[in-house]
Amino acid sequence: MNPLNIDRIQNFNYQYTYNIRRRNISTFKMGIKINCPQQKLWDLLRTPEHLKLTHPYCKDHIAEKWGVVGAKDTLVFNNGNTVIREVIHMDDHFFILSLTQMEKKDNDIKVKFEAHQLINDQSELYMTVSIDSYRKIPRPIWWLYAKFIVVPSYDLYIRAVIKGYKYYLETGETVRKNQFGYHKGYSTP
Repeated sequence: MNPLNIDRIQNFNYQYTYNIRRRNISTFKMGIKINCPQQKLWDLLRTPEHLKLTHPYCKDHIAEKWGVVGAKDTLVFNNGNTVIREVIHMDDHFFILSLTQMEKKDNDIKVKFEAHQLINDQSELYMTVSIDSYRKIPRPIWWLYAKFIVVPSYDLYIRAVIKGYKYYLETGETVRKNQFGYHKGYSTP
């Protein structure tokens, strides 16, 4: 039983945009309120190998150091796919990662995490994913591809990741495999 009713969260902020002239650039942004102070959220985000605790599609997370510009880690998904993440910018309110998918090295993916302090020891976590990877999709079918494949896939992924942070920070329990739904691109049944 899920004491937080995490699957019924109504306070998501979600936004999807893409550059119509350069249809290959897509941006997804989603945020969620978390019942913890911003500092606790930042401490978790800066902890090496924290995805083992929060990520529903994480099989392994390897990092020697984390939380500084230039730091790199390796995320192995449940289905065996691997991503190398590098911190390319960090300040007191957000950090930006550059991702290299070992299976699709031509993808250009940037991920931005932002944390904002709210009232009553609440914070808000935003995750923004920018992708410049769809150059080979023919323009006439791009909107169909985006509507039925790209948008649902990234919506499910980002929603599961930020729910994982919320769940861990509010309960102290490690997120289970596929806890917020199975994703064919990152997990196994």
